[in-house]
Amino acid sequence: MKVRNFLALSLTLGVAFLAVPAIAKADPLPAACGNDTTQYKVSHGKTTPSLTPPAGQALVVLIQKETGQEFPSDPTVRFAVDGTWVGAVKGASYIAVPISAGSHKLCVSRQSSLDDEKENIGTAPLDAKAGSVYYFEFTLDREDVGSSGRVSGGSAAAYPAGSSMTAKRRDATDTAAFTELKDTAAPTHMQKLKPSVWTVK
Repeated sequence: MKVRNFLALSLTLGVAFLAVPAIAKADPLPAACGNDTTQYKVSHGKTTPSLTPPAGQALVVLIQKETGQEFPSDPTVRFAVDGTWVGAVKGASYIAVPISAGSHKLCVSRQSSLDDEKENIGTAPLDAKAGSVYYFEFTLDREDVGSSGRVSGGSAAAYPAGSSMTAKRRDATDTAAFTELKDTAAPTHMQKLKPSVWTVK
């Protein structure tokens, strides 16, 4: 009788365990970004892409300025439109992405295996008009804890509707800014920059 009771209890517990739904790890990125499992390998190309939008479309140019020596390596930054990754930049480089006319949600995210660095995210809405070119800049600054100043190049004010998040570290904080360059001299920000070429890892 005890053996039967033990077997019945074991069977009941086993069924109950199987009935518990698996707990999936939440994606840390906003809906405007792509799936965090997508990782890119980025290099710099020698062919300059056209900055003229295709007929009936608009063009979005993402600029990544050079980071300071306090970063051990140039960060890879992914660019998404409406929840789908469309490319990536690394170091002092840029990409030009054609998009359809209409309302879009843009996202940039630092590619990293570290959770705190995944907080380096920027988002922005864009009402794109056919034939127009839109320039955005993603910058990273690092500030030593207890220091009053930045230790890398500065950036323009963050895009009003975007986000600027800080990675939490014991010795330093990284601040990300996703900025739309609305001035007519936006292409001057691209001087000495190289076009990025990306492949999925």
